Amino acid sequence: MRKIISKVVLIGSIGVGKTSLVRRFVHSKFDEEYLSTIGVKVDKFTVQSDDSEVEMLIWDLAGEIFLNNMFDKYLSGASGIIGVYDVTRPRTQHQLIEVMDKLKLSKDYSNQIILGNKIDLIENEVDQLELQKTFSYDYLTSARTGQHVKDAFYHIAKKITTSDV
Repeated sequence: MRKIISKVVLIGSIGVGKTSLVRRFVHSKFDEEYLSTIGVKVDKFTVQSDDSEVEMLIWDLAGEIFLNNMFDKYLSGASGIIGVYDVTRPRTQHQLIEVMDKLKLSKDYSNQIILGNKIDLIENEVDQLELQKTFSYDYLTSARTGQHVKDAFYHIAKKITTSDV
């Protein structure tokens, strides 16, 4: 079995739920209390993907880093990027898509996915269907309920294994 050590960076505006997603994935926990990340927080989690073991060093970047001039330095060496926006705050999606589109121009950052987080806050089924039509995403997630969180992280691990050959 092949072992891959990868750096996966979560990016997005302040308060979109990056830390909560990592906490849900790595520790299977959710905390209602909002604590803003200062700088970067790194967690480690290993997943099995096909014939590979992917040890992900998950970098949770503070939202204020997302739009400042130090941003590129934090992305250096990343094997995967998970962009996160808050489905209840459309502006966070527009900012994220703008940044992700720029990153796609670099072959160094081709392993990326977009998560529309906080789907649990959209209770009306009609609004959820409208959201699915108008927003860009790979997964609609909820750190609170765990909806599609594991799927998203396993998806980025799979992308990393297929690009690392």
